[in-house]
Amino acid sequence: MSTAETILTPRASRKVLPTPSPARQFAAVLRAEWTKLWSLRSTLWSLLVTIAIIVGLGALFCAARVAPITSTPANCATSTPRDSASTASS
Repeated sequence: MSTAETILTPRASRKVLPTPSPARQFAAVLRAEWTKLWSLRSTLWSLLVTIAIIVGLGALFCAARVAPITSTPANCATSTPRDSASTASS
């Protein structure tokens, strides 16, 4: 027997298990990730902070979009809207 055959041949005492189906592999990975996520202490806090940042940035951008460009009524009456200013210059 050559050295290559000895390395590639499984030992008699070692049991070779069949490869599980992709569905079983996915279920095992999903189970492991679920265990990891809920066993770490920082997961819940990280999730809550991420949600707060997303909601806060959304509210900030919405408020910035709705807010008028000028704050005094006199300036608002004399200023032109954005659309008409861009079409008048072209």
